[in-house]
Amino acid sequence: MKDYRESKELETATRARSKSIHPGHNRRREMVENFKETLVRKVYRHDLDYGSMEAKLGLMTARIRQLARLHGTVPRQSVVKVQLKELIDKRKRFLRYLRRWDYRRFEYLLEKLDLVYKPYPTHFHWITRKDSLRKLTDIHCEQIKETRLEEYRKQLESQQLDFLEKKLKTLEFIRKEQTECQVPVTVTKEEIQAVRKQYDELKQKRTALAESLKQRKNHKPQC
Repeated sequence: MKDYRESKELETATRARSKSIHPGHNRRREMVENFKETLVRKVYRHDLDYGSMEAKLGLMTARIRQLARLHGTVPRQSVVKVQLKELIDKRKRFLRYLRRWDYRRFEYLLEKLDLVYKPYPTHFHWITRKDSLRKLTDIHCEQIKETRLEEYRKQLESQQLDFLEKKLKTLEFIRKEQTECQVPVTVTKEEIQAVRKQYDELKQKRTALAESLKQRKNHKPQC
C-alpha cells in the first residue's frame, strides 16, 4: 500500500507481513490509484506535482493502460472503448505539443513511460460517403467500358474473315477494271498478295481453332 511505501518497518518485516500489505491485495480502486501514482512519480517534478505536462501524461498513461486491461476482459463494452479512444487521442495531442515545445522533455517522457509516438500524417484525407460513392461509380463505369470494348473487339474479330475476303475481291476488281480501261493502276499486285496472305493465315488459324475445340469436346469425360 502507498501509505507504507516509505515505512522503515518494511525493511525488517517478515515475508508474510510484507505480502499482506502488497498492492495486489487491495481493492481494484486502490490498485488503480497506486498504479497512477507510480507512473506519475516516474516523471513528476516534485512531490506535489499533479498539474505539469509530465504529470498529466503520466496520469493519462496509467488510465489508458487500466482501461486497456478492462477492455480486454469485457470487449463488448462500448463505453470503455470510447473512453479509451478519447484518452489515447488526447495523450497523442499532448505529446505532439510537447514534441514541438521541448523535444528533450518529449524524449524523456517516452523513455520513462515506455511509449512509442507515431506522428500524424503530413497529408490527411477525410473518408466521406460522397467520395466513396464517387469512387465506386468510377470503378463501375470503367468495368462497363472494358466489358463493352471487349464485346466489340470480339464482334470485329468475328467479322474479320468476311471483311478480308470482301477486301480481296474489291482490290482484284479495281485492278482488273483499271487495266481494262487503260487508266493508271492504283492497286499493286503486292497489296493484293498481302491481303490474300493475311486472309489465308487467318482462315487457317480459325480452322485449327475449330478443330481443337471439336477434339476437346469429343474427349470430354462423360459424367
